[in-house]
Amino acid sequence: GDNKFELILSDASGLEITRLQRTVHYSGPPVKAVLLPERSKLIADGKNPITLAVRLLDKDGHPAREGVRADYFIDPPYIPKQRIDELQQSPLIAPNTDRYRYVIGDDGVATIELAPTTQTGEVVLRLDVADGATQEIRTWLKPAPRDWILVGLAEGTVGYNVVKGNMETFTSGGGDDKYFENDRLAFYAKGRIKGEWLLTMAYDSAKRGGSTRNGLYETIDPSKYYTLYGDGTLQGNDAASSRSLYLKIERDQFYALFGDYDTGLTVTELSRYSRQLNGVKSEMKSDHFNYTLFASQNDQTFVKDEIRGDGTSGLYQLSRKNIVLNSETVVIETRDRYRSEVILSSQPLARYLDYSIDYDTGTIFFKSPVFNTDANFNPIFIVVRYEIFGASGSSYTYGGRGAVRVLDNKVEIGATHIHEEDNGGTGHLTGLDATIKVDEHTQIKTEIATSKTNEGGIANDGSAYLTELSHRSEKMDGKAY
Repeated sequence: GDNKFELILSDASGLEITRLQRTVHYSGPPVKAVLLPERSKLIADGKNPITLAVRLLDKDGHPAREGVRADYFIDPPYIPKQRIDELQQSPLIAPNTDRYRYVIGDDGVATIELAPTTQTGEVVLRLDVADGATQEIRTWLKPAPRDWILVGLAEGTVGYNVVKGNMETFTSGGGDDKYFENDRLAFYAKGRIKGEWLLTMAYDSAKRGGSTRNGLYETIDPSKYYTLYGDGTLQGNDAASSRSLYLKIERDQFYALFGDYDTGLTVTELSRYSRQLNGVKSEMKSDHFNYTLFASQNDQTFVKDEIRGDGTSGLYQLSRKNIVLNSETVVIETRDRYRSEVILSSQPLARYLDYSIDYDTGTIFFKSPVFNTDANFNPIFIVVRYEIFGASGSSYTYGGRGAVRVLDNKVEIGATHIHEEDNGGTGHLTGLDATIKVDEHTQIKTEIATSKTNEGGIANDGSAYLTELSHRSEKMDGKAY
C-alpha cells in the first residue's frame, strides 16, 4: 500500500527550515487485468505471432508488482507461442500441459504471445489473479489483407468396359458394358476483394454426399501416413469443411462462412451452447453491438461425459462410440469440494500434444496422469464434449445470440435462442442475460432461460435463473448469488 516518508530539515538552533514529504506506493499482487489494444498485435496473418498486452492492477488501482508470475489459459483453437517453441526445441519431449505463466513487467504490463494463425475471431484469455480468482479477457483477431493465392488440381480417368470369352459375361455380373469416367477437381484460393474484404474459398469434388461421415476439420494423423520422428510441423485448418465447399468472407470484426465451425456460445451460463458442426455461421463484434448466428443440417448427436481422474494416464472409457472424427473437446476441470458448481480452474487440452483418442473404441489416453484431487482435496474431472452419428437421419439445428451495450457500455443486454432437432425429437432454448457495471468495483450479472423439448411425443419444459453480485475493492472482496 501507500507508505509516507517525511524529511525535516533544521538549522543549528533546531529551527525547522523546510519539510519534504513523499508517498511511495508498494504494489501488491494483481487483482484486475485490462487489455491494452494499442500495445497488442491482433492481426491473424499466419506468419507473425499474436501479442496480447495486458496491464495488471493491484487492489488500489496501481500497476501490480513487477516480477510477479501467475498462470494463464488460452481457449482453442489458439495456442501459446511458448508451447510451440518448447516443441521445436525438444520435439521428442513435448510439453504435457496447457498451463503457462505470464510475468508482470514494467508498469504492470504482461505480454502474452500466441502462435501465428490465420484463424480470425474471438480470443478467450483467462488469467489467474490474487486470492485464487480468474479473470476472463476477450478480444478479436482481425484478418490480414494479402495478395491472391490459388492452388489446385484436376484429374480424370476415362475408359471402355469390354469383357468377352467368359462363362459369365461382365454385364450379367453387374457391370455396365460402356464408357466410364472418374474425375476430381480440388482447389484453394484466398485473397482480397475490392481492397477491403478477404475471401477464402476451397472446393473438393471428392467429398461427395454432403455429410460429416468423414469427420470434421480434416486433421492429418501424423502416425497414420507419415512415420516422422522429431518433426516440428504445426498443423492448422484454414479452409476446413466436411462437405465439398468451404467459403469464408471477412472484414475487421465480421465474418461469414460455410464450413466446419464451433458454435461458440460460451458467454452466458444458462444458455451456453458449444458444438462442432458443419454449415453456415456469421459473427460480428462492434463497440455497441455483437451477434453470433449459425445454422446446420447434420446427422449428429451431442454427448458430454464427465470422468473423475484416477491418478493415471488412462485408458479412460467414453460412454459412446461411433464418434465423429475431430469433434471432441477435452477439458480438465478442478471444482470446489464444497460447491461443485464452482470451477476453480479449467484447462483445455490439445489432441496429439496432450492426449490421444481412439474413435472406434471410444477411449482416451493422456500424456500425463490426471489426478483425483488437487493439493486442497478439490476433485478433478475430465470433461469431454463430442459428437456421435445419430440414427434418425439428417436434421436442422440453428440459433444464435445478440447483445447491445448502452449507457457508455456499462450495461450489456443479450438474448439467445437455439432450435435443435435430434433423434426424431425437437428442442428450443431461449435465454436473456444482462450485465451491469455499477462502478469500478461492483458488477451485477443476471440470466434467465427456458427450454422445451418433445421426444417421442413426450413434452418437457423447464426454466432457470441466476443472479450474481460481485464486489472487489481495497476493503472488501465478496460475492452474493
